[in-house]
Amino acid sequence: MTVEEIKDRIRPFDVDRNGTISREELQEAVQSLRVWLAWWKAHQGMKEADLSHSSRIDNADEFKRLSRQERSMINKMTKFSDY
Repeated sequence: MTVEEIKDRIRPFDVDRNGTISREELQEAVQSLRVWLAWWKAHQGMKEADLSHSSRIDNADEFKRLSRQERSMINKMTKFSDY
């Protein structure tokens, strides 16, 4: 997910339409998007890690890929917080 995609998902929560997201607006956005983000993270993790296309993470290489994917996603979210 790109920074622009994240911004597009959060933009509707800019209640006062001033082009910025306040702490309160961000809290509301995160709470309402939590389910979507959890689904997206699971989908991305499976997509990246399931080398055998078995719809299961079932060997050491796939678990390693899943771990790298999780770290990568954390790094992306950290970079997003710099904006």
